[in-house]
Amino acid sequence: MKKIKILSIPVEVEYTKPILGRLLVFYTFLRLIRLKKCTLKNRGRLVGSFYYLIIPRFVKGSGVNENQ
Repeated sequence: MKKIKILSIPVEVEYTKPILGRLLVFYTFLRLIRLKKCTLKNRGRLVGSFYYLIIPRFVKGSGVNENQ
């Protein structure tokens, strides 16, 4: 059984200033990486445990204007 499962979460980004936006995306990427421990229990007894490595996956903005 694998002990670590990698989970990729989509995060939508859209920036107007290219250099500042890329720095902000890099900072946000580092802040959103998480490692979560999950344990499986059956009637109070430990059955198994594993870890989720949560990594953001950046996608470009959809271009939909919310003010419409």
